[in-house]
Parts: sequence; C-alpha cells; structure tokens
Amino acid sequence: MTRGRKLRLALFLNALGAAMLFAVACHAPTKAPVEETLDAPTNEPETYAATIVCSIEDGEHSEVTETRVMRAGDLRRAEWTEGGQRLALITRYDTGKTYLLNLDKQIYSETDSAVPERTSAKSGPAATPKESANAEANRQASAMDFVEDDFSEAPLKVENRTLPDEYVANQLCQVFERHSAFADGRIEMTKTFRAVNLSGLAVKTESESLSSHQHLKITTEWRDLKLAVASEAFNVPTNFKLVADWHRPTK
Repeated sequence: MTRGRKLRLALFLNALGAAMLFAVACHAPTKAPVEETLDAPTNEPETYAATIVCSIEDGEHSEVTETRVMRAGDLRRAEWTEGGQRLALITRYDTGKTYLLNLDKQIYSETDSAVPERTSAKSGPAATPKESANAEANRQASAMDFVEDDFSEAPLKVENRTLPDEYVANQLCQVFERHSAFADGRIEMTKTFRAVNLSGLAVKTESESLSSHQHLKITTEWRDLKLAVASEAFNVPTNFKLVADWHRPTK
C-alpha cells in the first residue's frame, strides 16, 4: 500500500470514528492497553441504527461511500457495498463470534471475535467512564495496526481547541478541533461534532491533510439515525450457507 493510500485510510478511520471501528478491529490483533487523552467522551447510545456517509476529496478525484451501522448493546452490524456485492458484518460479543455475510450470494463465514473490555448489565457491573474510554482507545489502536507500517510518524506539535456549540442534523453538538503539524510540513486538522443528547456520539467529522503537493479532505456524517433496532438484524438468516474459505471480493 502506498503512503498516499495509507494517509487516506488513516484519515478515513479517524473521521469515521469509534462507532465503525469495531468492523475493522474485530479482525485486528489485540494490543496492550494504551494511555490516550481523549478530547471528549467517546460514548454513544446503547441502541441505534444509522447510515454513515463518507465523502473523500483529494483535489483531483472525489468519492462518496455509505455504510449502514446498527448497535444493540454488545451486538454490532455493518452493511456496505464492495466490488459490486452487498456485504454485512455482524459482531456478537455475547457469543464471541463474528459473521461476514455476502447478502447477494446468501453465504457467510464465521470467526471468533475478541471479548469487549466492558461487561454488560447481565454479566456484571457496568464499566466506569474511564474504563469505557480506555477500552475504546484500545479498539481504535488495534484497528490502526494494519496502517502503522510506513505511517508511524508522530506529529511535532498538536493543538486541541473547543469551539462554540453547533447544530448538526437538529442535534446540539459540542465541537472539538485538533491541529497536528509534521516534520515534512504537512498539517492535519480534524473537527468533531459530538451530539450532547446522544451520549457524545460523533455525528459529523471533518478531517483535512494539507501539504505542498496534496489537499485531502474527508467528511463523515450520520444520517437517518434511529434509536431502535430489530433483534433479527444480528442473526445470520437461516437460509444462508456457511462457507469456510469464503473471502471478501477484491476491487
């Protein structure tokens, strides 16, 4: 993977936020706990369904992708189109299983998933805010493992600012901005809009990378947000066939 593609991917994951990183992290190795200072609580509602729209612009090309995400406690589902095929990823922390589905071919594969670093109300006491924040930081670190090679440069300077509140999709949001400066002159900026009434969910994120030869901008927005999800969304349909050696389509 070229450095340019790694940059796009790193910014994309940063913009996409915690809510979708489980889709990457469930296939990534688990790292040891890390200390990380978060700009704001990275919590989210226990139950929701939404469409995440991501737009990428690099000055020459632009593209827009959509991912449908769902959550009900420790159950997760993501749906997207890849290589002309509709795919879904179901992660069930209650059973320790992850299912990758091809919705068009009605087949799926099954793998073991990492146990989350929080306990449910049924299995024990709820995690404290600090424990939840550390667990989310660990999941984000795991998700970034596969782009760290050749893209592990630390910024020379980082500035964090809290901006005036704004409304996004009729939600009052706290706004946080981060500027990072690198040795090669590159500047990266991320602005995050966290909905006050949705447990701090990042309903919009704007990330930019500026250098002498590139201007990359990635924007993610949450749309069609609902706070209810049908339980069957987290089950593999009975008519789907288990295929052990099935892999995602290549582009």
